[in-house]
Amino acid sequence: MNDKTKKDYIQDPSFCPICGSNDISAGKSFPDLTSLFQEVECLYCHATWNDIYTLTDMEIVCVPDLPELQVIRDLKKVAEKHGYKLIKL
Repeated sequence: MNDKTKKDYIQDPSFCPICGSNDISAGKSFPDLTSLFQEVECLYCHATWNDIYTLTDMEIVCVPDLPELQVIRDLKKVAEKHGYKLIKL
């Protein structure tokens, strides 16, 4: 596979980078800390490869307004003020 084919595939991952067929199927995904690997197979030529997804951004969708969270924040501030650190149990 040449660099142009790879670049074209990354822009539009809807074809086999080996034979050009659109008859591809995504399989299992395998995450690690900062990326996700997904198996892909061409159903025409039977080539297989991994699509690699990396975390590029995030957005907060919802911040719950729970009284318990404010209590934890307040306790954390008081603990840090006195040189202590809260830990999860």
